[in-house]
Amino acid sequence: MSNNYDIIIVGAGPAGSSCAYHSAKDGLKALLIEKHERIGNPVCCGEGISKTGLENFFDVREEWIASRIEGAVLVSPSGRRVKVHHPDAGYILNRKVFDRDLAMMAVDEGAELRVSTQATELLHDSRCDFTGVKAISNGEEIEFQGKVIIAADGVESRIGKLAGINTTLNLSDIAVGAQYYASGVIIENSTYPEFYVGNTYAPGGYAWIFPKGEDRANIGLGIAGDRLGSNKAVDYLDAFVERFFPGIKILEKMGGIIPTVKRVKPMVQGNVMLIGDAAHITDPNSGAGISNAMRSGKLAAQACAHYIHEGAADQHILKGYEKAWDKEKGREHEIYLTAKNIHVKLNDKEFEDIVELLSKSMGDKTFLGIDVPKVILGIIFKHPRLLVHAPSFLPHLFKK
Repeated sequence: MSNNYDIIIVGAGPAGSSCAYHSAKDGLKALLIEKHERIGNPVCCGEGISKTGLENFFDVREEWIASRIEGAVLVSPSGRRVKVHHPDAGYILNRKVFDRDLAMMAVDEGAELRVSTQATELLHDSRCDFTGVKAISNGEEIEFQGKVIIAADGVESRIGKLAGINTTLNLSDIAVGAQYYASGVIIENSTYPEFYVGNTYAPGGYAWIFPKGEDRANIGLGIAGDRLGSNKAVDYLDAFVERFFPGIKILEKMGGIIPTVKRVKPMVQGNVMLIGDAAHITDPNSGAGISNAMRSGKLAAQACAHYIHEGAADQHILKGYEKAWDKEKGREHEIYLTAKNIHVKLNDKEFEDIVELLSKSMGDKTFLGIDVPKVILGIIFKHPRLLVHAPSFLPHLFKK
């Protein structure tokens, strides 16, 4: 079998598999490599996604869905609960099944998949142009030649660094997450995830419960990296579980780093492109990233198809991916980043005030759709203590 490809994708998460799927569908010879033996394992994610965030990209399969989201509950530091009804909000996924299926869908379209394959180096020619990757596959060293290399290898992307892109993150640029998948979890409504705000629970972040059917749920939290001090995220999680869910049975433990910063610049270096967490395109305020990952994979694949089919001599064509991303998600990302920069500074009194505002404007109401950036802007301009931050949001009011 030839080791020459149009596109080599490093990492088979939702970003990488989405890119492989769309690349193969567009007629490219695509290779998808994954360092783990099993795709989708370990899970480092709360597994929630909006309905449109999934259905905009793929037809939903029932086996992907652990449970449906029909609303949400927000809990203040003092325990005040605000319930919002949104019958068509989204899904809580079974990521082990979902991730595996996305990779298999790429294979069905013609992509080649290699698991237990760790990319170690970028190959380059005498002109220092990147020509492929060197990898260890099932214990053996192997080289793959490719016209485009896609880095879908996580928050501090090794492939991105090898290409000369700075993917290093400071503590202020991340949230540190810890999560338990547990049984014996009893909450008010099994289709309403719960979110707890307050510096006792999760300084600079929030805690969550994502129900997954029967009495099982993901219970986790994310804490601003520069707010941890000498503690660990799992210490806060243990305290949260002991307070609200004593006696549950922990089935799995997981953790990870979530980028909460501006997207990587550049996202394209020569013929190397960064997608998903490697490009730091996770929602900086909520940490949600599955939909953005799939979107980045699709946009990168479209730019690659244009490059391979119509202009392989002009790498500038690949820059179309950056422009498309900024056009579709740039303004939203900037709003969420500004909100995050405010969120990490809030005290518990301010959280209480915000929850009260949301209770008055949204509590126990039913919504068919929620414009989250609009809600954020509304809170800022209605909360006296937050008005000092209003100038940070003014540019976003006039951008489309």
